[in-house]
Amino acid sequence: MPSLLIAGAQKCGTSTLHACLTAHPDVQAAISPDTGKEVKEIDFFMDHWSRGIDWYQSHFTDPDRKGIDATPNMICSPLAHSRMAALIPDARIIVTLRDPVARAFSQFNHYTQELDESRDWDWLLPGASFADNIQAEFETTRASWYGILNRGMYLQQIDSLLRHFPRSQIHLMVMEQWNADPQQHFDTMLQFLGLEPQRLPTIVSHMRPYTVPPLDSPTAEILRQRYRPHNEALFEFMGQSIDQWE
Repeated sequence: MPSLLIAGAQKCGTSTLHACLTAHPDVQAAISPDTGKEVKEIDFFMDHWSRGIDWYQSHFTDPDRKGIDATPNMICSPLAHSRMAALIPDARIIVTLRDPVARAFSQFNHYTQELDESRDWDWLLPGASFADNIQAEFETTRASWYGILNRGMYLQQIDSLLRHFPRSQIHLMVMEQWNADPQQHFDTMLQFLGLEPQRLPTIVSHMRPYTVPPLDSPTAEILRQRYRPHNEALFEFMGQSIDQWE
């Protein structure tokens, strides 16, 4: 069973962390039993729960290395949190954070580029503008924390995790801080995961280009006002503020 979980949030560097960690000799990536290919996001605790524990476990074949599952949607679902705790109570969980305004706009850009497939994803107005999608979410009650707006309400999702896991098993990674000193934060993360120190590998990773119009200032300010109380509560929980988010 995997012991390392990158639970999200989406568009907050989960692919970067997964690539860095799977380069470590003591970590094994998941291998799909269906295709034989490496897979980052298994989506077991939400979409594939009915396939059973044996199917999930079959992604990890080396008992001498720690398996890793990096599924950003895990952070959004209280049901997933309870299932994670029941199945892997000793898991070490990484939660990645990013300026929620930048995160929301990055999600919109991603979904726009994958429009045909993303019509079934968690946005309300596929093909409409970012501002229109945000306004639609202001007027809609959502379950859990899916959607362009709700995914950035990080502390609510962390609180849900903390109902099932002790704080000592949850590591928060702020991507703006990672970008400023990646080796230092990689060292801290390896120590949290119980892994031997290693130089940060050089990873050639995909950075999705922006194909949508730039974020306009009025919409950005609306979002900043919306997120401000959530951010302030998160900063109090963390014992530090994140200046880049303002």
